Amino acid sequence: MPKPKIIPMRLDPVAANVASISTLLTCSLLSWQLACRLPDYAPFRAIDILLFFIGLPLLIAFHEAVHALAWMLYGKLPMKAFEFGIIWRGFMPYCHCKEPMTVRVYRFGALMPLLVTVPVFIGSLFFHPAGWTALLTAFSLSGCLGDVWLFQKLNPIKRDDLVLDCPDEAGCDVIVKEEARSA
Repeated sequence: MPKPKIIPMRLDPVAANVASISTLLTCSLLSWQLACRLPDYAPFRAIDILLFFIGLPLLIAFHEAVHALAWMLYGKLPMKAFEFGIIWRGFMPYCHCKEPMTVRVYRFGALMPLLVTVPVFIGSLFFHPAGWTALLTAFSLSGCLGDVWLFQKLNPIKRDDLVLDCPDEAGCDVIVKEEARSA
């Protein structure tokens, strides 16, 4: 029986954070400009700081829950297979799956926060145009950058190869089944 080959797919936390912060700053300016141009724009108030700091952990929890829900539904994985936390050395929140899944399922779940949270927060910006909703919209987009990066790194891998999520780093290990060699 051929031995599987393990390919580590990791994101450099420093590079990911630099890219996310750059994206965050750009998106913050753009979303703030958009909010200011909307008809019901609410000028900055002191309560906006509180609303932002309440909304940010909710956004992070929502983002990670979307990963888990997508993997549970699409990959038919049990809830007990997931754990949540923060990789403190890179301040990266995570949803970790302890069970292997196919590359197809992993990529689907990696991209779902972009497809769910970003439209929700863009919608909230139009519903309530204010500085704090503009910032949350920017955070929702920049928080998906690592997910999109990992999605792209997995692009050349066969969709039915297995992925094991890494518990303590941003990324995963791909388990490639070696093809049987002809004699």
